[in-house]
Amino acid sequence: MKRGQQKRCEGCGQLMPPMAGRGRPRKVCSERCYRRVRPPVHIDRATDRTCRRCGSGFRAKGQRMYCAEACKSAEMIDRKVSRHREGLPQPYDRPCAWCGTEFHCNPRLPGITPRFCSSGCSSASGKSRRRKRMRGGATEVIERFEIGERDGWKCGICQGRINHSLRHPDPKSASLDHIVPISVGGTHTRENVQIAHLVCNVRKGNRGAGEQLALIG
Repeated sequence: MKRGQQKRCEGCGQLMPPMAGRGRPRKVCSERCYRRVRPPVHIDRATDRTCRRCGSGFRAKGQRMYCAEACKSAEMIDRKVSRHREGLPQPYDRPCAWCGTEFHCNPRLPGITPRFCSSGCSSASGKSRRRKRMRGGATEVIERFEIGERDGWKCGICQGRINHSLRHPDPKSASLDHIVPISVGGTHTRENVQIAHLVCNVRKGNRGAGEQLALIG
């Protein structure tokens, strides 16, 4: 191409202004036309791989070893469970301590073995033990309203007022609390019961008696 001679752009076909000096002749008039004539070369760095979890094939780059986040999460959970179960005894069949039904016992923590086939059997066993303890000591027929009137509807644990119109399972409803818990030798008598909020009674559990119980509320 001679100096001063016009040439058409290879990208848009329009005439370009003549070159003013020396140099390599231009083939395009702008960056847009250059990209149109010479598109960028795409280098595919992805490789064919096999998912460690499900075994399906996929393409990926970098250090990715799972085809999806679901497979990765499942693999991480399995690793945690396997580390947790190291040293635990193998699952086995044993009879339920309450109903005698054979069930599949799967220990979840070292030294702790399930004894009941269901939560219903576990609850029934606990209630049975409580009734046996009550039969072993003095027992009286006690009404909750009677104890509430005697104590002036004042919680014996937190010393707060109790609304006797509230009903179970409202946390602030009235409940009978054994001052000395039955599980540690207390009796089901009027001298050993007091009115208390349901939530205070649950928090107290069987952790003793006396003036220190007021700190729980």
